[in-house]
Amino acid sequence: MGPMSVKQFMKLLSFLNEKYHPIFGQSKMRIKYVIPGIDLRNDTVYHVKLVGYGWEKVFTSTGDSKDPSNQLYNEVLSYLIQETGGYYDTNA
Repeated sequence: MGPMSVKQFMKLLSFLNEKYHPIFGQSKMRIKYVIPGIDLRNDTVYHVKLVGYGWEKVFTSTGDSKDPSNQLYNEVLSYLIQETGGYYDTNA
């Protein structure tokens, strides 16, 4: 799984803030912290840790790919959709 771009990460943050905000989120699942790992050499996010109330989940890009792709981004969204039974258009 390849890393995501900083632009994709910002899009993910916007989505998380809207749907999973600890106070104002639309989902019953709440996220308190989003902890990224950012490689400043090529402006990619290779690691995302989500921390909620009593749970946490880590997503890490694997392999040698340094080029951003949708894989890590889609992996995080797929997890959230699976856990909440929600839907999100990844092409939006």
